[in-house]
Parts: sequence; C-alpha cells; structure tokens
Amino acid sequence: MTLNTELLDLPKEVGEFVIVHELVHLLLPNHAKVFKCFLSADLPDREERERNLRAFVKIVHEEQL
Repeated sequence: MTLNTELLDLPKEVGEFVIVHELVHLLLPNHAKVFKCFLSADLPDREERERNLRAFVKIVHEEQL
C-alpha cells in the first residue's frame, strides 16, 4: 500500500479516514455494505469524515481548473 504524502496536509480526521479506508481494502476489495460496516466499527463518524474528504477533493479539483 502506498499513501500520498499530501495526506499530511489534511485535517487529522480526514487522513485517518483515508488510512482506515485503505486498510479495510486489504480485507475487502469493494465498497459493499460489509465494507462500510468495517469502516464504521473503527470510525463511528465515518459518514462525516467521508463528506469532509469529498469536500477537500472538490476544493483541490476546482483549484486545478
């Protein structure tokens, strides 16, 4: 697994989400319901963290245009 060093520039909660997300992919290759259950077991606020990540991705994408 390789992680982008730009994760260090994100808020801690967002970076943790990405790392846990990728670790769960070592067990489960897709985003099925069980995948989300695994994420939620470690990150009860998974949905909020995912929204925050999407917001950062959108901002970065808009800056690149």
